[in-house]
Amino acid sequence: MMLPKLRPLFVLLLVCTLLGCAGSAGRYLPVSAGTPRISTLGFSVLPPPGPGWYEKISKDSLFYFKKIESETYAIATKATELQFKHPFPDDESFYVFTTSRKQINGSPALVHRVGLTVEPSNHSGRCLRYRQVYEDYRTENGRGPLPGQATTVTNTGLICVYPDNERVGIDLYYQERRLPGGQHLSCAPEGEAFLNNLSFLTLEARR
Repeated sequence: MMLPKLRPLFVLLLVCTLLGCAGSAGRYLPVSAGTPRISTLGFSVLPPPGPGWYEKISKDSLFYFKKIESETYAIATKATELQFKHPFPDDESFYVFTTSRKQINGSPALVHRVGLTVEPSNHSGRCLRYRQVYEDYRTENGRGPLPGQATTVTNTGLICVYPDNERVGIDLYYQERRLPGGQHLSCAPEGEAFLNNLSFLTLEARR
């Protein structure tokens, strides 16, 4: 059976649908500098390394997608500032929050085999690492299945609490999307670098 082809624009639309970056693709600009992107809440994020990355800032989120000459693979990243109603009194409450936030909301007919793991992270600070894997039958507009094919989606990320203010945090992750039967391709090391380059600025450093 021949693998149905995905045009590069269609791949981009699939990625942006899940990441929530709907809008004009013209708002994305090529990453021209690898300098830190500093949040007003005290987080520092670097663009993913490697060629072909495009960047967009929208409200409380920072988006990146990588232009790849592939019809079966796509990767994008996202960092979002979080504000909590109350500090987490213990690790268990932080774990419950993270697990609840990363649940996939979708019709069982369109989102299959959902798996989620949440575990302590080796990253400095109070962070949890999560990994979501599921089969997505939604099209780029979120309605209806792809004809006979599911896209395998993997989201790998961190949710962290800012050390100097436990009422704010950050959720950043990279997403890989694959169609079955394509050539094996992975830019996961670039996504991992995006996660690992997160840093926290002290109050003194922000002044």
